[in-house]
Amino acid sequence: MIQRNEKLTNTTTKNKHRKLLICIYTNGARNEFAIGLKEDENFRAMTKVDEFYTRFVDALDEMVVDEKQIDWKQKLKKWIASAKGNEAIFTEVDLSGWNEVGERKEKN
Repeated sequence: MIQRNEKLTNTTTKNKHRKLLICIYTNGARNEFAIGLKEDENFRAMTKVDEFYTRFVDALDEMVVDEKQIDWKQKLKKWIASAKGNEAIFTEVDLSGWNEVGERKEKN
């Protein structure tokens, strides 16, 4: 009987997860980035406000329980860091202004 309850709990927990399609966009110069959900009308986070993010760059599936718990700025920063580490793959964007941890490089 205990095993059955554990299975029910695990199934219930799994059913609470929702699959999100997270999309990354870039601007015309391909050096600023924005993140949001596929169905969003507005971006959740941007590297620069008042920029036009018109080019789709990447998409990620993510399972979440509560999308309100997502730190969108941090998620975008992690994506930039990952892209920076794989610049050979992300040739359509300019990552020269970003460092390996996803932060904007300081100008000298």
